Amino acid sequence: MKISQVLFALMVAPCSFFLNSCGVSPPQIAEAWEERDINNNMSSRIKQKIFCELVDALYNVNSDLSYGNVPIIPPSYSVQMVTTLTVEENTGVNSTVTYNNALPNGTDAGMNISQMFNLGFGGNISSSATRINTAYTFFIVGRIMDVRNVERCHNYFDPIDTRGSSLLLQSDLGIYDYLKNEITAARVLPSSIGGKEGQKPDVFSYEVKFIVVTNGSINPTWKLVRVSGGGSAPFLTTGRTRTHDLILTFGPSKGGLVPSDTAQQQALLQQQGSIINRSIQGR
Repeated sequence: MKISQVLFALMVAPCSFFLNSCGVSPPQIAEAWEERDINNNMSSRIKQKIFCELVDALYNVNSDLSYGNVPIIPPSYSVQMVTTLTVEENTGVNSTVTYNNALPNGTDAGMNISQMFNLGFGGNISSSATRINTAYTFFIVGRIMDVRNVERCHNYFDPIDTRGSSLLLQSDLGIYDYLKNEITAARVLPSSIGGKEGQKPDVFSYEVKFIVVTNGSINPTWKLVRVSGGGSAPFLTTGRTRTHDLILTFGPSKGGLVPSDTAQQQALLQQQGSIINRSIQGR
């Protein structure tokens, strides 16, 4: 086998091996070390957890801020929930091989000087794969605050499954604190009454985004009689970026059937802003 064929094999073979295992198939939502059943229904369990925190937040805000029997957040109000789970995996291989050829010693000014001929070869292969799961859900406040939902979310014998590394599952999303602050501000500085008499025109949007980035690299060096490899650039780099995004938009509805035009426009603008921001950040 020719020396050029050997060098080519040394560069390409490891590249193909690593790229076959990462960056060329749809990434999993869960991390590699998590159990299979966690990965299979993580999106569903994230929505359940958010739903239960939303129900608790609406119930507590109405209990804390309402006057008498008139809820501060009317039953006709709507909630638009958008969850976006994005996972990007990338792998790159930087293969560098140097052909070494020792030459006979030379002489200069009567001194023996060692001679060496080196010829370097380099190659790069990279691959990335992105998966985006987006779900839109619409709720009417009066319907989701049914006592059966409250009981289901706090069922001691059948608790909500929050297993998994997603921070949307593990974190307090702060929905209650947000709603309490916004509703208090809207009470002090209310919007002008619009639409039907008594209808609240205020619209609120709340976004929570978690970004988890993991990277790793391997950089071995080796030297044989004729060839050597390795260098300053890592031989193998691999990374995984996981972005979990939640957008909640609270606003009036049309007859308890669909969001009002203002609420729908606000939800759309919030989603567009999130997409643009993600594009700028490369996520």
